[in-house]
Amino acid sequence: VEHCLELTNDSHIAIDTHHIFLGIELALFLEGLIVWALWNAVVTVIFTSVPTISYWMALGIMILCNILFKGVASICKRD
Repeated sequence: VEHCLELTNDSHIAIDTHHIFLGIELALFLEGLIVWALWNAVVTVIFTSVPTISYWMALGIMILCNILFKGVASICKRD
């Protein structure tokens, strides 16, 4: 177990980096899945004229919201 925590060996650093990228990819996939599921389960029921969306559309909505709301949050922090 101790040899896995050792960062002096390049192979251990590569494995740790690989796990980090895998975790980021998994988090993005799950976030998109949550947005997709919530949109199709909630928004289409409340607003009957709104169509269901695909997974890729949910990822686009998630990215758009991150751009818009992070921009607003950074402006509000300057006050």
